[in-house]
Amino acid sequence: MLLYRIAKEKYLDDLSGVGISYEYGGRWNRPGNPVVYFAASPAIALLEMGNYLVSPRHIPKTMRLGTYEIDDSVFDPRVVGIEHLNEDWRDFPYPETTQSLGSEWLKSNVSLFMAVPSCTVPASSGWNCCVMNPSHPDRDKINLVGIDNDVYNERLFEGLK
Repeated sequence: MLLYRIAKEKYLDDLSGVGISYEYGGRWNRPGNPVVYFAASPAIALLEMGNYLVSPRHIPKTMRLGTYEIDDSVFDPRVVGIEHLNEDWRDFPYPETTQSLGSEWLKSNVSLFMAVPSCTVPASSGWNCCVMNPSHPDRDKINLVGIDNDVYNERLFEGLK
């Protein structure tokens, strides 16, 4: 199975979960809870990153798209469907409901991944993002297998010039 994430190249191999979401919290974790966010496709990773950019011109030149391979035998995520979430699950700042759900899952250490919906593409069925628990014993079964330097196609943002 392949998963994707966007980060500065020097952090693509760092799966410690100690980054921005550790410091400030994220949709699926409270501050102080290490996680790594992945997407089910490069397109979802790019759209998710877009939530944090004022303009595509602000994409740091050091950002890369990482492709990760996970052995199918360890990819057995806890799946969280939209139907099980409160109406506020897509809100920003992140609601306590999703942060609590993710932080409790992390504490339980029952699975390497929690598969969740994307707030960027809410109409899609099933999960399209994953939260990884860096404390899980199967963490070492994730391998960075590719780095793509071309994060966005320039044509996508032609109208913003």
